[in-house]
Parts: sequence; C-alpha cells; structure tokens
Amino acid sequence: MPVILIVLVIAVDMLVYAGECARFDHIAPQRILALAVSAPMDGYADDTRVTAVQSALEGDFAKNGSSVEVSCEDAGAAFASMQVYRCTFRFAPWPLSIAGAPATLEHGCSIAVDPYTPGELL
Repeated sequence: MPVILIVLVIAVDMLVYAGECARFDHIAPQRILALAVSAPMDGYADDTRVTAVQSALEGDFAKNGSSVEVSCEDAGAAFASMQVYRCTFRFAPWPLSIAGAPATLEHGCSIAVDPYTPGELL
C-alpha cells in the first residue's frame, strides 16, 4: 500500500507539472509581447523590461516553492534589433517543497522579438 501511495503522489506531481508547463508555454510569450515589446512607462532599458516580465510571471506562477527567471540577450541579427527573452520556470514537487528539499524541475521557453516593432516575431 505505501508503494502505491508513493507512485500516486509522483503521478499527480507529474500531471500538475505538465499542466503548469503547458500554461507557462502559453502565458510567457503573451507577457513578453505585452510588456517587453512596447516600451514601459519608465524607460526603454532592457533590465526594466526584464523586470516587468519577471514580476508579471512571478505573479502567475510563483507558489509553493516554484519560481520564475527571465533573461534577455541580443539575437545577433545583422539588420534588426532582435532580442531573445528566455523564461525559466522551476517547479518544486509537493512532498519535497514541504520538506524544504532543493529538488526542482525546470522548464524553459524563449521568444525573439523586435522591441521597436510591436508584435513582430523572428
């Protein structure tokens, strides 16, 4: 019986993780297009845009030990000002998040945008 319960907990954790990854893949590009492509009110700096995207994603996903990290780098395109935003979602499985164990699962997505042409994708 204990083995069945452990397998059941692992299966439920994996289903929750798969659902959160699917939701992250849907929401992260929307947040980037909404907050990073158009200039924020307080400036055009890359770190301001990254902070805006990260705080929005943390509000959506940071719970029970899970976290979100966002980074930005130049895409290296010769004739465009393309930037690549990389978002990483770290998920803490249920029994390990309660015990304070450092084990997490990571999922990432990236999107390249031109910050001066709203909505243009690479």
